[in-house]
Amino acid sequence: MRDRIADARNFAILAHTGQFRKYDGTPYVTHCERVAGMVSQVVGRSEDMICAAWLHDTVEDTDTTVDDIYNAFGSDVAWYVWYLTDIDKIDPAYSVLNRAKRKSAQRKRLSKAPWQVQSIKCCDLIDNTSDITANDRNFAKVYLVEKTDLLTGLTKADFDTYSRAVDALREALLDLHMGHPGE
Repeated sequence: MRDRIADARNFAILAHTGQFRKYDGTPYVTHCERVAGMVSQVVGRSEDMICAAWLHDTVEDTDTTVDDIYNAFGSDVAWYVWYLTDIDKIDPAYSVLNRAKRKSAQRKRLSKAPWQVQSIKCCDLIDNTSDITANDRNFAKVYLVEKTDLLTGLTKADFDTYSRAVDALREALLDLHMGHPGE
């Protein structure tokens, strides 16, 4: 019997070979592993969700295509990854737009995504929030506003996961404000 989750893990490891997290220099796939670990705790999660969590950044950050994901893991995983990939990586026409317009289009697309995708996105947000807030306070100011706006559209996400994402943003905003008064 094929272990699709192990296959997704191996696919992600191979796809992200040579990539490292910006702030701590760990292999990039550690982020995928943490997101997949959180998704594996979501009530009602499926094997497809865990696979997509492992693969959520492959199309965005490697030469992997959505078709590659489809051929290896099927249509549901491919759709989940498609939704989770930044819109300008899916449709190059968006790459000419400024950041605010791209993020707005991405929010709109994610607001239409199924609960599975929104739950994975919440897990991704939780992991990235702690990393960015701890290591790049200037970018964190932009990131936290964008992700707070994003959360308003993730109303179909698993409630506990959504709540954890809200708490992560709230704590990060408090830390950002309280850690450096007057900024």
